[in-house]
Amino acid sequence: MNDTHAARVLPGFDPESKRKIFESLKGQAEILFCVNANDILSNRQLSNQNIDYKDYVYQLIRNIEKNI
Repeated sequence: MNDTHAARVLPGFDPESKRKIFESLKGQAEILFCVNANDILSNRQLSNQNIDYKDYVYQLIRNIEKNI
């Protein structure tokens, strides 16, 4: 939920922006995750983490449900 990359490259960017946006939309909107099916089927790994795309999406969904 933290966008540390944007915070590094955009002066003054709040890394908590995504979390704040999700919180403000709670109960008003649904979140849709789009992931390339080929990446799921091939168990493609995120280049900057030791986790595959499928597990990363599941982890992100659980994190959103827990924190929002």
